[in-house]
Amino acid sequence: MFQRLLLLIRTCGLLLPWAVVSAQDVPQVADSEKRHSGTECTAVDRWFRDQVWVKVGERHCLKCHNIQGDASDSQFLLRDPGRLQVAARAKALARNQAAFAKMASMREGDDSRLLLKVQGLLDHGGDAVLKKDSTEFQILQEFVQRQRGERSSPSTSDADSDYTPPPYFEGVKMLPPRRLLRRVTLSLAGRLPTPDEDAAVGEQGLAGLEPILDALLREDAFYQRLTEGFNDIFLTLGYDGVPERVLGY
Repeated sequence: MFQRLLLLIRTCGLLLPWAVVSAQDVPQVADSEKRHSGTECTAVDRWFRDQVWVKVGERHCLKCHNIQGDASDSQFLLRDPGRLQVAARAKALARNQAAFAKMASMREGDDSRLLLKVQGLLDHGGDAVLKKDSTEFQILQEFVQRQRGERSSPSTSDADSDYTPPPYFEGVKMLPPRRLLRRVTLSLAGRLPTPDEDAAVGEQGLAGLEPILDALLREDAFYQRLTEGFNDIFLTLGYDGVPERVLGY
């Protein structure tokens, strides 16, 4: 049901059919990468971005270690590059890398405080965040070793092969059946549900939506909506419904 609705909405032109990439969308090179001229330094910066930040920092640390989070009084504060304008993201990521590097360099005995904190072995303000045998912990362990000038084992490629990304639609929840019915009729036919349709979905739930969806696809309003969507993209009807005026659009 969900995949079918997504396909219909996309077909009707309610979602962009392609991605337009502007110059601002091109990833910027971090300031730290510009300052370092050596190949190894540049590789470490990129590795931090792709491994430490994406797989550990953004997923596990950022939600608490920010100026509005539960750990706002901590010295280990991070910024969310995704909430900033494109031009400021590289600088924020460089600051996050510096914060991780500082924490990694601090020691409690022979161990890095960064590794101890994520295991809950210090006053972390919560339970353990990462298990010692997890891929994320191995990534942090390699980061600490890189800061010390060591090379870790397993390699980055091994860590990549063990990493399993979360499901694409993780956290996405379907609307309640009656609200979904309202969204479907408005999107596909430009009208509100009829009393009979509302009653059917109220009694049968999603099962009652299937025949309504089939009927919607046979309505003239659906084909008008389809025509409008494709005309916005291809100008098949020209301007004001006159195909001959398409070049003057």
